[in-house]
Amino acid sequence: LDPAHRRPLRVGPTLEAARRVFGCRRAMLYIAALTFGDGAFLVFLGSTQQVFDVVYGRADQFAVLFAASAIVFAAGFLLLNPAIGRWGAHPVGLAVVTGALAVHGLLLVLTLAADGVPGFWTWFSLVVVGGTFLALLTPVAMSRALEPLGDVAGTATGILGLGAITCASVLAALVGIRIGDTTTPWAVGAVGYGTVCLALLVAAGRTPDPDDAEPSTYAS
Repeated sequence: LDPAHRRPLRVGPTLEAARRVFGCRRAMLYIAALTFGDGAFLVFLGSTQQVFDVVYGRADQFAVLFAASAIVFAAGFLLLNPAIGRWGAHPVGLAVVTGALAVHGLLLVLTLAADGVPGFWTWFSLVVVGGTFLALLTPVAMSRALEPLGDVAGTATGILGLGAITCASVLAALVGIRIGDTTTPWAVGAVGYGTVCLALLVAAGRTPDPDDAEPSTYAS
């Protein structure tokens, strides 16, 4: 990085950058949305093996099927950039979260209808598709959050990224510890977190662009 674009590694500039980050309403709303979206997604990462083993008795199939789900994720990410180029980042973010919420809503209905244990392939297909939608939110929300913070992007990325993943891990754990011999907690958590995520994303999109953002008094 060009030395002229580096921020000095001192307390003053770092605290000023942190103040800019926490004072940016749009950035905080996008990261709050990402936190709840990642909270639902991390249930997929952290609890899938448990459900395979305890609920469905298919522990021996977990490695192969979980690895195969990466094909769906890869396809989603390949389509993400063209979609953003055509419709814009925020509309695409709304679309993927709405898609995840619809998929998880269907999962919840089917789960309740099956007394907490829907058919294995039904459950697995829906959580993979829903997880893919949620994963696509990460680059969209993070890029939108950083747009008004370009001159402190490095610090902002660290603060926002750490805060989002830490809080999302706690949210996922609150669901994971409730998963026993049914998948009901997973479905309820995914719908609940997805609903909050969508509401925050809508609010973030309505926040005016901070064109008059306060510039840093330190070298970027």
